[in-house]
Amino acid sequence: MIGKVGSLLALAALCGAAIQAAPGVAIAKSRLLVDGRPLVIRAVGYQNDGVAPCLYARDLPLIAASGANTVRTLAAVPAGDRHLPAILESTGLYWLADFPLDSYHDPAEPILAQRTRILTDFREYVLRLQGSSRLIAIVFGSGVASDYGLKFDGTPDDFYALAADASRILHETGSRALLTTAVEDPAELARTVPGLDFWSLDTTGRPPLDSALKAATLPLLVSSFGGGEREENAQAAAAAETAAAIAARPALLGGVWHTFASAGPGGLVRRTPGAQEGFDDLQPRTTFYRLAAVWGGTYPSGWAEVEAPKLERVENETAASAGALVRIAGTSLMPQGAPYRDESWPFSLGATCVCVGSVPARLSALSPNLLTVQIPTGTEPGERSVVFYRAGRASNTLPVRIRISADTFAGPILDAD
Repeated sequence: MIGKVGSLLALAALCGAAIQAAPGVAIAKSRLLVDGRPLVIRAVGYQNDGVAPCLYARDLPLIAASGANTVRTLAAVPAGDRHLPAILESTGLYWLADFPLDSYHDPAEPILAQRTRILTDFREYVLRLQGSSRLIAIVFGSGVASDYGLKFDGTPDDFYALAADASRILHETGSRALLTTAVEDPAELARTVPGLDFWSLDTTGRPPLDSALKAATLPLLVSSFGGGEREENAQAAAAAETAAAIAARPALLGGVWHTFASAGPGGLVRRTPGAQEGFDDLQPRTTFYRLAAVWGGTYPSGWAEVEAPKLERVENETAASAGALVRIAGTSLMPQGAPYRDESWPFSLGATCVCVGSVPARLSALSPNLLTVQIPTGTEPGERSVVFYRAGRASNTLPVRIRISADTFAGPILDAD
């Protein structure tokens, strides 16, 4: 279980006091501790806005394969989305959850004029995330202080006062998450903001690490150290250099690569249209391999495969109802060798997953030519498309007719969340 240690702990850390960490998340002597053990954040920014829940099962295992230990979701997670926390749990990734303020921007009035609405929404969001054991911190606002007059009337002091209110809400609700905000100007790091546990510095390219550390009044996480629109090889070299520089500075909490997938030159992987709209193929960029070399990552089997996975038929389609198990035959579903089996029924086995409609299906077993999946509970009767992913590469779509009740039943019902 992850826990929060409040402002007094952060203050004591700045003063260099030795603090005995309780189980959960804490900052002591400017180091992040998770369950009493130091954690240097190696994160990937994940643009989750509008992402179908199934794609978490496609993407998060690939993020973990890069050697990352944390995901930063750049959009608020919708109410009722229980798949992301479950897949974070199964991949072992920690979580930085953004609470963006873009939807509240109004340059005609101060941000404090919307104080009640923002804090009410923030409280609801905090309560929504309470069940996640992987949550490290909430990022309250991102880059709000930059070009402030285009977003709100007044000065950034109003925003930082609101951040202090947000910190109080974390304490009032018993949340064990830490609180940070992301700034783009290193000069902002010199501020003293009650309630913040650490700073996040969003930059592009090579951030001024040493000068930023000297200016920071709180422990510092470096974020968004992508290479902008630079050529891919130059961007990969800059990413690896920056990641290594961050790892060499114990005073930093770590860094976040921004972002995971992109149609342009940014991102760890590139997207190309798949067989079904919205379910793209992913291919690793040079940056993925360069960061994986620094972070101690691996390369999922299948990325070197020439033949794409193919689904052929549902072998026991008469059993296809919500909660029932079905066997799907295909080719190139995994490399030749021993099949995967997992009694915990995860949403991904290795770097493979199955989408039924837009929802991830739990997997029981996987071999090169056969997989066993559970139709997600709550799936409505009717025809649905099934897509299989192997290391980010999409199969063809296979139609399956979901029935009201199953004629046969092959195993236990597991809730989709």
